[in-house]
Amino acid sequence: MPQLTPEEVRARLPPYKIKKIKESVHFKCEKENTKYPPRKLRVHHINPVMIGGANKEHNLIVLCSHHHNAATANAKGFEKAALRELVEKRKPTVRKEIKEILREKLPRGSPSGEVMVCATEKYTHGIVCDIDTNTSNRKRITK
Repeated sequence: MPQLTPEEVRARLPPYKIKKIKESVHFKCEKENTKYPPRKLRVHHINPVMIGGANKEHNLIVLCSHHHNAATANAKGFEKAALRELVEKRKPTVRKEIKEILREKLPRGSPSGEVMVCATEKYTHGIVCDIDTNTSNRKRITK
């Protein structure tokens, strides 16, 4: 596995990138190839951020809410290896588009929407730190 920078490992995806990633797969759940409204789709980290998963194309998959819950629970058919196989089957154009979305930088002066995942003893989706980009202060918030 390549060496990752702290920014790659720790930063949560900003909402504008999540929206673009959903759009890049044509608002479809990648497990069943069925179209959904954007609010019913989730960008899932195959390897969770809290245990070193990065915001990289090969670690992200778009799933409907139902399949996201199954993947989070590691249900049969949603094991990490099965999800990686789905990601590997993406069209090269989609892979490239997602990589470009993840590399995008916000223009200077734009609100970053940057949210960092706080270290917790147990992996949870709900505890995050909101970053004040002007002062680099962190405050604990729940999702």
